[in-house]
Amino acid sequence: MDEEKIRELAACRLLAEQAYIDRNIILNVKVQIARLRGLCIEVRSEPEYYETFILLATRAEIRGAAANSHMSVLRRKRETAGELAKYYDFEKMIADYSGGVRFSGHGYYDRGLEDADTNAVFGGIANLLKVLEDLGHKALVNSGTLLGLVRDKKLITYDDDIDLAVVLKSRGELYAAREFCALVEQLNEKGIDCTLRAGNNAMIKLPDLDGFEVDLFSAYGTMRRCSIYPYAPGTLKYNDVFPLQTCDISGLPLPASPETLLEQNYGKSWEVPDPRFVFDWPRQKRKFARLIQEIAA
Repeated sequence: MDEEKIRELAACRLLAEQAYIDRNIILNVKVQIARLRGLCIEVRSEPEYYETFILLATRAEIRGAAANSHMSVLRRKRETAGELAKYYDFEKMIADYSGGVRFSGHGYYDRGLEDADTNAVFGGIANLLKVLEDLGHKALVNSGTLLGLVRDKKLITYDDDIDLAVVLKSRGELYAAREFCALVEQLNEKGIDCTLRAGNNAMIKLPDLDGFEVDLFSAYGTMRRCSIYPYAPGTLKYNDVFPLQTCDISGLPLPASPETLLEQNYGKSWEVPDPRFVFDWPRQKRKFARLIQEIAA
């Protein structure tokens, strides 16, 4: 390994650590990150590289999603090397010196769902689902919200948004995309101020609940196969989703087999809490390329 590059990484790490601990130190973070990215691939595979990037990014509160994914890679590397204690020491350092900065795959955030008024959130979701029902659509809790209610028996404390899925009448991606787009206008006509996130994604942003964003995703398919964007491209059976059941905790609708949906969304280890979970958006978006393209059209 290039010793000069190792020394450069060490110098950058030392500067980042000093700046992180002493908030009075002025640091041009973008310059330092560019300096890091200029290191050879061999050096950039070292755990110390990931730690330095995270220190720099969180010090300036930039590139939060990247810092989160780097934390996930760092943990895997430390675990593989039998050095999990070093990961936990670093995680504690971030917590001790960050001044309360929190970050996830969505970036930086001030409040997690641990701060939420759950009655307001559950009641608000119920109201939104009632509007969807009036428009002829069933809907259910989805993704992180589903994970919390099933695994933790509450909203996930370190999550920072609400996830729902609406069941469309369309079977294929073309007509599902058109129906999903039309739903935005129908919701607005019902007094639900919402926007369509098209382009490189395919979701409807519903009104915030207790200050937390609410994302509505599409579910569609046939009696044999169902899709839920963005994690199940025709890989669910009808009876994985239906009939919907009522959650004992929230009173909200859950899929018939929530465990099946959660495994497809989060993998076989979904029952193990992972605050640094990183969803493989690029891979999954390729599987839903036509749906995304039609919604953006």
